[in-house]
Amino acid sequence: MNKPQELSASTWASRLAALVRHGSDDTDPRVKECKAGLAYWRGKRALGPDVVAALDDVGRDMLISVLRGEEVRA
Repeated sequence: MNKPQELSASTWASRLAALVRHGSDDTDPRVKECKAGLAYWRGKRALGPDVVAALDDVGRDMLISVLRGEEVRA
């Protein structure tokens, strides 16, 4: 599996489009990999350095927990 940052978002999108065009569905590991790559880039854009810098330690830890899929209680 490629590291998500090794390919651009447009490359991930192109790969996904080609797979879907050829009949691959959501259960195909290559489709899952493309979707994970695209999710990485969406998250990176949404969580730019200014957003991360604005978080305090507690907020940053809570966000990391959310990204790991852990339950976070308010």
